[in-house]
Amino acid sequence: MAKKLIALVLGIMMLMTVAVSGIAEEKSDLHIADDVTLRFFFDLDLAANVPGMQDYNDSEAYKWLEEQTGIHIEWIHPASGTSREAFNLLFASDDMPDLIYNSIPNGFVYPSGHDMAIADGVYANLKDYEDLMPNYMAIINSNEALKRESVTDEGNRWCFFYIYKDGRGPNFGPTIRKDFLDKVGMDIPETYDDWHEVLTAFKEQLGIEIPLYVNKDTFMWYSEFAAGYGVTKDWSLNSEGKVIYGPCEDGYGEYLDMMQQWYKEGLIDQSFSVHDGRWPENDLLLNDKVGAFPVYTSWTGHDYYAKQGATNPDFFLVGTKIPVKEGGEAHYRMPDMLTNTYCIAVNAQSKHLEEAIRWMDAQYGEEAAFVMNYGVTEGKEDGSYYFDDNGPHWGGLITNNPDGLTQGQARQRYTTNNAPYEDYNRVMGMWTDTQRETQARLMESDYSAYISDSITMTEAEQEEFSDIMGDITTYATEFTVNYVMGNASQSFDEFRAQLKSMNIDRAIELKQAAVDRYNAR
Repeated sequence: MAKKLIALVLGIMMLMTVAVSGIAEEKSDLHIADDVTLRFFFDLDLAANVPGMQDYNDSEAYKWLEEQTGIHIEWIHPASGTSREAFNLLFASDDMPDLIYNSIPNGFVYPSGHDMAIADGVYANLKDYEDLMPNYMAIINSNEALKRESVTDEGNRWCFFYIYKDGRGPNFGPTIRKDFLDKVGMDIPETYDDWHEVLTAFKEQLGIEIPLYVNKDTFMWYSEFAAGYGVTKDWSLNSEGKVIYGPCEDGYGEYLDMMQQWYKEGLIDQSFSVHDGRWPENDLLLNDKVGAFPVYTSWTGHDYYAKQGATNPDFFLVGTKIPVKEGGEAHYRMPDMLTNTYCIAVNAQSKHLEEAIRWMDAQYGEEAAFVMNYGVTEGKEDGSYYFDDNGPHWGGLITNNPDGLTQGQARQRYTTNNAPYEDYNRVMGMWTDTQRETQARLMESDYSAYISDSITMTEAEQEEFSDIMGDITTYATEFTVNYVMGNASQSFDEFRAQLKSMNIDRAIELKQAAVDRYNAR
C-alpha cells in the first residue's frame, strides 16, 4: 500500500513538473531574459506631473513590456530643473546607467560629440550590433532620409532615434483670435501688411492691450515673422542651399525695422524684453489682453481655453500662414519631422549591453509599438484604445479619464507620451477641423531653408564654433531687443560689422562644412 502511495505521489509530482515546465516554456515572443534589470536615465519628472506615478514602472504600457520581455527597468528621472546638470554628471560617474536619454535640440548630448562618445568607450556603436535590432534597422533602411539622419559623418550609429511612423507635419506656428477678426470684419492675415492692419484694428477698435505677443529669447520660436524676409534668428540655408547666419543678412535689417515700427505703434507687447515664456501667461491670454501669439496647432480652437478659464465665451483661436511680403514666399517653418528629439544611447560598458539593445529594438516591432502608442485595454469608453474603420484611436481612459487626469497625464499612465516608434495619427485623430486647417496653412510654406539637427562637427570644430558663437549669440540677442525697442547704440550696418569682427564668417564656414558632410552621408 505504501509503495502504491509513493508511486502515486511520484507520478503526480512528475505530471506537475511537466506541467510547470510547459508553462515556463510558454514565453512571449518578445522575451529577452529573466532576472535582468536595466538602469535608464530619462528626462521626465513623472512624480511632479502625473498623480500616482513615480516613474514609468507605473505606466500600463511599460508594465506590459516588462511582462513580455522579462526585463525590469530602474528608471532614473531627474527632478524638474535639474535634468541638464544630472545628465552632465553621468559622464563623471563610475556608475553609468545602461540606457541614456539624449536630445540634440535640447543640448542633452555627449560634450565632445557623438563620435567621441563612441571613441571614448562611453556609448556603444550600434552599427556593430545591427543583428540584434532587426525591427529598428528595417525602419531605418526603408527611408533614405532616415538612413542619413541616424548615423554620424563617420558612419557610426550612436543611438536609437525615436521615429515618427508616418512622419509628422508642423505643429507649431503663429495663431490669432478669430473672434477678434470677426469683430473688426477682417480675414486671417497672410502678408506683413495684412498683419499690420489687423493688429492696428485690434488695438484701436477693440482696445487689445497686446495685439502681438513675442518674447525676448526666441522672438518667435521658429522665426515665424522673419522667414518672409528670407532669414531666421540664427542659422538657415539661402536659396542656393548655402549656410547663412540670419542677423548678418539684409533681410534681417528689414525685419528689425518692421518690428521696431510695430513696437513704436504699440502692436507688440511693450514688456516683451522681460518675457521668458513661449506664449502668454494665463492672466493675459484668458482675459482678452492678447490678440495673436505663436503656439501649438493642437491648442487652436475654443475648448482648451474654455477649460483653462477663458472669460470670453466666444474665445476662438486659429492658425495662420507664415507671414510674407506682398507676393513673396517663406521657406522656413517648423519642419516636417521623421524623428523625435529623443535619442537613446546604450552604455558601451554595460554588463547587459545586448539585453539593452534588444529591449530597445522590441519597441520598434509591431506589437510593442502598438502598446506603447495605444496601451493595453480595448474599449471606446473604458479602454485606452478602440478601432473603427479608420484604424485605432485613443479611448475614454485617455480622452475622458474617470480619475480626472488630463489627456497628457492619462497618456503617461496608460501609454507613453513619446513612443520610440510613434504613430502621430493617434494625436491627429483627436484634432478638430480648426486644428487640421491650422496645420494646412503652415504647410503652404516649405522648410527648405531648415538645417537638420543631425549635422555634426568634429570635436575641434565644435570647440572653435562654440568659442565664437558664445559671445555672438548674446550680442545678437541684445542688439535685436534694443533695436526693436529703439534703444540700440549702433546702426544695423555697424552691428553687422561688429559680427564680422567677432569672426562670424569662420563660424559660417564651420557650419557649412558640417552641412556638406551631412549631405554626403
